[in-house]
Amino acid sequence: LDLAYPGAGVCFEYEGEHHLRDPEQWARDIRRHEMLVERGWRIVRVTKDDLYRHREELFTRIRLALAARD
Repeated sequence: LDLAYPGAGVCFEYEGEHHLRDPEQWARDIRRHEMLVERGWRIVRVTKDDLYRHREELFTRIRLALAARD
């Protein structure tokens, strides 16, 4: 996990390009994602594009994810 709010059950995963280029990393990411969902976590996946080009949309996604857990 790159950032988590355990009390809210919300976490953030940064999906860098290296995750797509390394098949083993990609497989680990998929397994971790499935495990977190099974345990009730809500996952917000974040890309470089989200951070640099769609920041307001990202903030909205974060607010919605946290609000859904209130």
